[in-house]
Amino acid sequence: MRLRQIRSHGKTQLISYDSSFQIVTESSDKPETSIDSEIPHSWERHGDLILFPDKSFKNDFWNKEYIWEAICDLFKAKRLARRAEILNNDFRSPQVTLLFGQDPWVNHIDNGITYSWDITKCMFSRGNITEKLRVASFDCRGETVVDLFAGIGYFSLPFLVHAKCDFLHACEWNPDSISALEVNLKINSVPSNKYKIHFGDNRIVCPQNIADRVNLGLIPSSEISYEIACKALRSNHGGILHIHGNVKSNDRDEWPIVPSFITRKKNAKNKSWDKWAVLTAEKIATCLPSAGFEHYHLQILDVLKIKSYAPKVDHLVLDLKVCLPSR
Repeated sequence: MRLRQIRSHGKTQLISYDSSFQIVTESSDKPETSIDSEIPHSWERHGDLILFPDKSFKNDFWNKEYIWEAICDLFKAKRLARRAEILNNDFRSPQVTLLFGQDPWVNHIDNGITYSWDITKCMFSRGNITEKLRVASFDCRGETVVDLFAGIGYFSLPFLVHAKCDFLHACEWNPDSISALEVNLKINSVPSNKYKIHFGDNRIVCPQNIADRVNLGLIPSSEISYEIACKALRSNHGGILHIHGNVKSNDRDEWPIVPSFITRKKNAKNKSWDKWAVLTAEKIATCLPSAGFEHYHLQILDVLKIKSYAPKVDHLVLDLKVCLPSR
């Protein structure tokens, strides 16, 4: 454990730090009500910025430069921020307050890819790292990929940098995310002839009959874009859909009856996951005729958990292949 002593105007604060930190002595300006509940036990690091949970350091007691400087010193950081819940709007906008420091842009490195974004305007989920690593392991050479919810490049960059897709179409309607995506493509040295950004509602701007693979990385559900995802696939070839969604576990679920046009390469791990996968495949099937698919069958390649989203709610991804009859 390390102890740091901070002096300001004759007052002394001692802050201890190991896996967490706490006030261990009082000063004359400490409020009578306890502020222990505002001391966080977890946080995120993004470069030289520490991002604290939403209930951290809200009392005016904390809002002193020497306290912020001391916390920065403890974490070997230069900036501090506090997050609140993501807004339930079309952009899933973050609510982040800078506590110390002026520059809201941060960097984060995952698997050799640098992500840069304005932390007050764009969201970033560290919990998606397992899926980003999985995408990075794909062999997409010779493929055209469509990323329908590109954001700042969470999955677009692994497809381009590690999976080596030939070309990627990135669809995004948040202008702040577009700005970050453009920065990230440049700082990761992605050639400009390997991608195209489509700004706007993907149901309107997404190119059609062009993709070998489509990523639908929106939660809690990407169902709003199932139809355009099918239209993005090459109708004379088919392809793979990576469909994200939040799925609630239900102990009363039964194993679903699987229609004859759906086959499985791998079974889901539990009934709720399997039920969601089959129902999602059935919904995709209703979209395929309008996308130019007259004869097809669907194959569930895999159903994987990305992370726990809430108690008994899992963020899943379904790998679904649209197959055409053998010729």
